[in-house]
Amino acid sequence: SNDKLYNKTTTTQNITVNKTPIIIPEIPEITIKRGENMTLNFTIYDIYNNTIDGNTKVTIKINGKTQLDKAKVNGGVVNLSVNTQDMTTGIYKVEVIIQNSQYETIKTNTTLHITLKTAIVTIDVKPTEVYTKDPVDINITVFDGVEPVSDGQIILKINGNTLKDNDGNTIKYNLTDGCLNTTLDVIKPAGNVNITAIYTNDKTYQKAEATQNITVNKTPIKTSTIAEIETQLGSNTTLNFKVFDIYNNPVQGNS
Repeated sequence: SNDKLYNKTTTTQNITVNKTPIIIPEIPEITIKRGENMTLNFTIYDIYNNTIDGNTKVTIKINGKTQLDKAKVNGGVVNLSVNTQDMTTGIYKVEVIIQNSQYETIKTNTTLHITLKTAIVTIDVKPTEVYTKDPVDINITVFDGVEPVSDGQIILKINGNTLKDNDGNTIKYNLTDGCLNTTLDVIKPAGNVNITAIYTNDKTYQKAEATQNITVNKTPIKTSTIAEIETQLGSNTTLNFKVFDIYNNPVQGNS
């Protein structure tokens, strides 16, 4: 200003101040098992390579539905666990939204794959060599790593044939603390027999199975002594006796 020579004057210029852009790294596709939570871990910066702090909000949307809102950022690090335990298997679109009053809002997308868990089935059949009339004890375990799996059911197959009840319905066994103990009274036919345990659980786990081979021998028949027979020449001879197996069960059928 110069009060003696010049009149006072003012000039104004408008400038545009934009919010500083945020840089977010590309988030790779995520694969988790059914019943697990989705985790996200990445660091955000501005275009000057400064980490973003302060009042920053992170919103997570899965297939357009908000699953997590108002998550905080510490030192530019986004480390989140998103509750996805109740979501079914499938492929989902994940949208990550970063908001801060001093920075431009930024969005990025990734893909979430939810798959069925893997269970491990074991089968132990005893004894491993029996007669066709002998019962066998079957012990089955189903584990997910070190944890027992108690939901789902077991189906048994003998040489590929599914065990069914008298009405023709598939027999399904329930698990207790990841275990099933049952007894089969009769194994047919004789020969090398494969007993297969199949674990089914459409909601959480993939189908899994285990097989054990046992030897099934035909049940022996007891030797009977027939008393001497006296008959007359030219007459028919009649034999009348009972046939039993080694367990004293009468032998049925054609002999």
